[in-house]
Amino acid sequence: DEFNWRRLAIFRRAFDSVVQSFKSWSPLLKTIQREYDTYVTRLEAQSEKVQTLNEQLADMEIDYSQKFQLMRQETARIVERVQAEADRTVEEAEESLKAQLDRKEVVEAELAKKKRVVEQLAKKLPEVEFQLQVLLKAYNANVKDCNKIMDAAHTSSVGELVELFKTMVHIQAMWDLESRMKEDLAKVVEEKDDLNNKYLA
Repeated sequence: DEFNWRRLAIFRRAFDSVVQSFKSWSPLLKTIQREYDTYVTRLEAQSEKVQTLNEQLADMEIDYSQKFQLMRQETARIVERVQAEADRTVEEAEESLKAQLDRKEVVEAELAKKKRVVEQLAKKLPEVEFQLQVLLKAYNANVKDCNKIMDAAHTSSVGELVELFKTMVHIQAMWDLESRMKEDLAKVVEEKDDLNNKYLA
């Protein structure tokens, strides 16, 4: 940091004074000083590279944060626009329906249509009853299977069983999300380590 570099400058001046004072040791001391200064200069250059890299990472983080905010704002605008269009469509449909209901001819045609549908349903009633019996048998079989599942899951009602399945699905989703976040974090750390190793090498 700044304080350490100032101390280093003070020690460097002090060492220069020592070199000037001891003439007989001057060549050796100057050689030591030159090697030391070379290494310190290298450390200063590496420190500047690391500082530059940290600044670039900070700028990237700010840029990504700004982009994320812009994406959220754009998504909110799209949702708002779609909602407005949906509301307008619903309103138009309601107005159209009211206009149609106000017309007597449309109502009479609709009643006639319903009457024909009722007649058709009356003709299909025996077939429907047969299908209903088939569905009832299937329903009873499903109830038995559901009871078996409830016994296996130690639940006393279908509601508890549904909540159990929801909890399982939610836990699985959280595990998947945690796994993806760990993978993303590992990639970011690996990229940062690679950059640090590259500039510090």
